[in-house]
Amino acid sequence: MYKAEDIRYKADGPLTASIGTILLPLWALIKRPTSEQALKEAKRLVDQLAKESEQTGILGGKLTICDFSAPYHTQAARISIEQSSKKEVTLRCDFFAVLAFDSIGDFWSRADIISRHVDFLQRFCLAPRDKDIEVYAERAKFLTEKETKNGDAPDEVA
Repeated sequence: MYKAEDIRYKADGPLTASIGTILLPLWALIKRPTSEQALKEAKRLVDQLAKESEQTGILGGKLTICDFSAPYHTQAARISIEQSSKKEVTLRCDFFAVLAFDSIGDFWSRADIISRHVDFLQRFCLAPRDKDIEVYAERAKFLTEKETKNGDAPDEVA
């Protein structure tokens, strides 16, 4: 039986060794009786991830949560609110964790930093929560130096 790939990071050696910033897309699905309650829960979840990201202790790269109003994040930072039923709203919040490297490194040191941060995000996604809150990670996107300066949309490398 074929199982769909669940790839969080995929890039060749030269890109892995040289990229300055990686965007790690996440999305949260939250069900609540009202939009206001769902939005508050989404903000609490993003704030919790931001706080935990500051405390990872992983050397060589810094993981932060995207600025939801920064121009180059416009593709990722968004919400949608759906009235699921008369008594329930479903809010989806799409955003990025931003991994910026401290310095230029070789392939293996960069791959180690990336794998540790991907594992951290996976643990966050799988952490026990209320049954109406789900968090998912998707495949990394990459920012070139030009995109970081100009605010362009990130590339996705397959």
